[in-house]
Amino acid sequence: MAIKNILCVLKTTGFEHYQNRKDVFNRFEESRKKIIEESHHQQKELEKTFRELCELHSFSLTTVSDRKMHEHSGDSFDLIITLGGDGTFLNAAQQFKNSLLMGINSDENLDPSKGSMGALTSATAQTIEQAFARLEKGDYTIEHWKRLYGKINGKRLPDLATNDIFFGAQEAYKTSSFEIYWDKKIEAFRGCSGIVFTTGMGSTSWYKNLGGTSFANDLPIYGFVIRDPQLARQPHFVRGIVDGEEEMIIKPLRTGYILSFDSKDNPYVLKETDELRIGLSKKEAVRVIRFE
Repeated sequence: MAIKNILCVLKTTGFEHYQNRKDVFNRFEESRKKIIEESHHQQKELEKTFRELCELHSFSLTTVSDRKMHEHSGDSFDLIITLGGDGTFLNAAQQFKNSLLMGINSDENLDPSKGSMGALTSATAQTIEQAFARLEKGDYTIEHWKRLYGKINGKRLPDLATNDIFFGAQEAYKTSSFEIYWDKKIEAFRGCSGIVFTTGMGSTSWYKNLGGTSFANDLPIYGFVIRDPQLARQPHFVRGIVDGEEEMIIKPLRTGYILSFDSKDNPYVLKETDELRIGLSKKEAVRVIRFE
């Protein structure tokens, strides 16, 4: 497919975020201010380079901030490129579900306190020129990343998760109680901190930090892990790998728990009488440009 029209989603930097909260920014230590300012400078320099490369390679470019990308339809573009980190990419994947995507990490740093590791991105400030040359030639592969879906009382929700889904209490200091139907067993978890479901792509992140073992994204499976289970209750399982043909069933034992896709704002709120089902989507993979 020849790429001609590109929509670039630009990350709102931390520096821009604090422009309306300068009283907060001014209370930061000088070292933290410096990191925020340097990250902002790197973002703006890369945006300039990005525009120049689009012109050099004769790509038609439209830019939009991540806060206003909902104003655009992905159908008008051949490719959606995010200029930011993994969070910017995940937000774009939510907004442009059927579009071809590519992420460019504008603030690459293996130290997450100073930048983004960019696990979901395909290029960096150091490789952007090579990436554009290969885009023009069509020298790239398109990967298909599996996504998770959710149903509440049998109704399919419009959101999909590229990385993970969280279900549990909205406030971190409150406990969660629910029943899970899986592997021909019913397990009641009381007093835990919720449950995280993951794709293979997301299994190297939150899921792994909670004690799960990462797995390949091309496998027809997904994973889950209970956060802070009460092991004294001797549950049959606290984590597991689920066949992609199977839905997990969760029934909240209290009203007010939330369901969040890729840590997206405005989560769904469930009632005690609701039934939640999580599964692996068969046809709605994220299409992502990658360079070998």
